[in-house]
Amino acid sequence: MTKVKFVIFKKELTALFPEEVTHNNRAFILSYAHIGQHSEASRSLMKCARATPEQYKSLAEELTNHCGYTLEIV
Repeated sequence: MTKVKFVIFKKELTALFPEEVTHNNRAFILSYAHIGQHSEASRSLMKCARATPEQYKSLAEELTNHCGYTLEIV
């Protein structure tokens, strides 16, 4: 299971993986969005407004169906 938090950042839905650090800089965590897909993100984004299940449904489906994740939403 991969822990994920769905947040709204600058009006865009973003999935944050708080336990997945990036290879380039351990100060950043892995993130995912429909556009741009995987990227690194500042841990401070964990403080952003939490997305509702209705808002993150399609992104969660993309992560499970196309990327192969088994998600634990935190």
